[in-house]
Amino acid sequence: MGGFLSEIDDKTISIDDTLLNCTYSKLIEYYSSYKSICEGYTINIAEYTHIFGNNQLSFAVWDHKNRAKIDAIEMFAGLVVFSSIRYEQKIKFLF
Repeated sequence: MGGFLSEIDDKTISIDDTLLNCTYSKLIEYYSSYKSICEGYTINIAEYTHIFGNNQLSFAVWDHKNRAKIDAIEMFAGLVVFSSIRYEQKIKFLF
């Protein structure tokens, strides 16, 4: 994930505001959806759309290597960092 920032320096980042400042219950809902439809640790665009709605532009933020799939652990960690939940809840969700 460290190389990620250098890869996006010259790009415009577009992410749906509904994915920022999520509540704890919304994060749990997203994670439950992920667990019910994804078999591994990656998410493709169809799965992403099913979980998060029509946020295909924000998929590109996570798919910085243009592989048509994203790492679910990195994505959920990012959602937690930018969520509106308390620090203790962030730790509980991640671990």
